[in-house]
Amino acid sequence: MLAQSPKRGKGSATIDEETVDDILRDPEVRKHLQERMQRQVEAWAHEKIPALGGRTPMEAVNDPDGREIVESLLVQWERSADEGVYQQGIQPDIGALRRILNLPTSSD
Repeated sequence: MLAQSPKRGKGSATIDEETVDDILRDPEVRKHLQERMQRQVEAWAHEKIPALGGRTPMEAVNDPDGREIVESLLVQWERSADEGVYQQGIQPDIGALRRILNLPTSSD
């Protein structure tokens, strides 16, 4: 998240990848970022999503077509995490989101 933040104007410091790595070595920072990411991921279940026709994922999973779209969005999210999109292993727990949506998890 830090490495992807917008660069600031002239005269202000930018954060390079090495600095981000140093910051993420702090267990408290990692824990805070992980918790914040997870809250955002879980909040997604209650947000209106254009790909779902303006419905929330919680609403969409109640019909077969909506459920299929939600599943495909979650699979895409899981693949991105597997491909290392997230910094230093800080990644969302999609299984927790699946449980919120009453969808099968990979262990089911």
